[in-house]
Amino acid sequence: MVDTRGAFILSILLVGLCYVNSLPNDFVFDDGPIVSSNPAIRAITPIRFLTSPYWTKQQYAGIYRPFTIFSLSVDYAIWKRWAPGFRFTNLALHAINGVLLFSVSVSLLGPGLVPLVAMIIYLIHPVHTEAVTSIVGRSELFAACFMLSAWLLFRKGRTSWAAIAFVFALLSKENAIVLPAVLVLDRWLSPRSGGDTVAQGVRAWWSKPRSGGKTIAQGDSPGSAIQPNPSPEGAVESWSAAPSGLAFSRIPNPGLTPWAMFRRRFAAYGAASSLALDLAPIILIALAYLGLRFYVLGALGIPPLAQYMAGRLTYLDRVLTAGRVFLRYVTLIFYPLNLAGDYDFNAIPIARIGDWDAWLGILLTLGVIAVAWWYRNRNWAVSCGLLFAAIAFVPSSNWITPISVLMAERFLYLPLAGLSLVAAIAYSELKDPRLRWLIGAGGLLTAIILCNSHDYIRRDDFTFFKNMVRVEPNSAKARLGYGFNLIQKGRNDEAVDELEAGLRIIPEYPELLSTLALAKTTSTNCAQAWPLLKRALEIDPTHADTHRRMGDCYFKEGRVREAESMYRQAVESIPNPDAMLYFMWGQSLEGMGENTSANAAYERAALIDPDNPYIRQKLRHQ
Repeated sequence: MVDTRGAFILSILLVGLCYVNSLPNDFVFDDGPIVSSNPAIRAITPIRFLTSPYWTKQQYAGIYRPFTIFSLSVDYAIWKRWAPGFRFTNLALHAINGVLLFSVSVSLLGPGLVPLVAMIIYLIHPVHTEAVTSIVGRSELFAACFMLSAWLLFRKGRTSWAAIAFVFALLSKENAIVLPAVLVLDRWLSPRSGGDTVAQGVRAWWSKPRSGGKTIAQGDSPGSAIQPNPSPEGAVESWSAAPSGLAFSRIPNPGLTPWAMFRRRFAAYGAASSLALDLAPIILIALAYLGLRFYVLGALGIPPLAQYMAGRLTYLDRVLTAGRVFLRYVTLIFYPLNLAGDYDFNAIPIARIGDWDAWLGILLTLGVIAVAWWYRNRNWAVSCGLLFAAIAFVPSSNWITPISVLMAERFLYLPLAGLSLVAAIAYSELKDPRLRWLIGAGGLLTAIILCNSHDYIRRDDFTFFKNMVRVEPNSAKARLGYGFNLIQKGRNDEAVDELEAGLRIIPEYPELLSTLALAKTTSTNCAQAWPLLKRALEIDPTHADTHRRMGDCYFKEGRVREAESMYRQAVESIPNPDAMLYFMWGQSLEGMGENTSANAAYERAALIDPDNPYIRQKLRHQ
């Protein structure tokens, strides 16, 4: 069968077939503020990244991913604002993650067909398009990379290296916090985890005599199960139950170090206590990370204002809607034909207690867990894969703590590692070689075609939002994004239709109102725009985009002082202002005669977009 080197070559080939046509794509959606317009990545400053939130001016977003930002700064040092260079890093990471899943699968099950098929399924699944081709999706890629590495190292007994990998996983994305649960799951189920399963350890602990005598595990016969073994640490003797390998020390050597004696005494309670010792550094890392996150963000979770619908959902609302969302995820896994890339309000309506699809999703969720439990003694690897997926999904599920979105395709990146293992096991059970080839070749070809088509859809913001409107016509954000891009192309009448459709979804949405005002602004006046801008300002007096559009109108009307005030407020409020906002601010400052401040604004614009001819011209004339 294929070895690790062969798996790596195959992984590169598959990633190339699926995603190489995404390389020429532009910065899309969140790539703009996080990458192309983010001054924080213009210099490699790891300490500053470690003490800063993901959105540099927006701590209320509750996101902390310093290693991801560090990686973007390294890419910027190499590629500057060349999007294909950033995306190449993502593709390389995805290929590495495929090999890591292959290695973990070999560690779990041994070499064979299953690890290879699991890797192939994971690499080519079209639902990964967002995580792989969106540059900011690398937070998912890095978290999975370091988490799978930590799992593999832990299974090999390299706990210290596993802990280091865990640090980088957490600093890439917060969903890696589930690693301790994954390691417990592995020890509980796997007979190849480097020792006894936790379940065996618990059974042995209950069967252990509380005073004197030999230890006999339940179900073992007294004559054959107990065998003496020499102690590796110099104890006078130790006894092990042969079928399960459980060892219980009897008389420790007085010459042992205190730590060795502590481990020996603790190990007397079996695999469960041994796992607790092995997990100690991992748990300490998790606690240290939570402390650091709290120090930087001022909170552990997502603050209410940054939660979906500003935290107004009850727990019952979240759970019921999570059921509805689960059905959508199942659809994407088995039928990844239509990918939206974003599922903001009202793409998925909030579920109520009488909605049958919400309850169906909840029952299906419980059914997956029940199937995993049923398989634990029949095919433990199936159980491991299903439960891994469930555990990996928890941080983004809204089950325990609310987050800022209901659903995202990128949230499936880590869970699909477990589901790919399950699918590979099912594939290996096919006995007819012709059926295997038919399903394998057909699935591979279909996946490559779908990946290429999804890559093409994401070539720029215009195609991205146009597709989003097609897939999720009830999404206000889709209408907003598509409307704005229509304005950029000079198709204002079509933009008005899209933005008004968005306002029918959310009538009091300042972003839609201010963008509609932009669509109704002419080259000479803002007569139709002002009523919309004033309405947006009444809804949210601090809304940055409204301030920006009001600045544009004031500037058109020659009121440069009012324009400067609006632009300044927008710059101070937007997390990572784009180059044109700084440029317009500079023009208003220049109109007021403040040439030094204007030049500073132009320089900040040039830092973001150094190739812009208008900005370069202004700097030459300063």
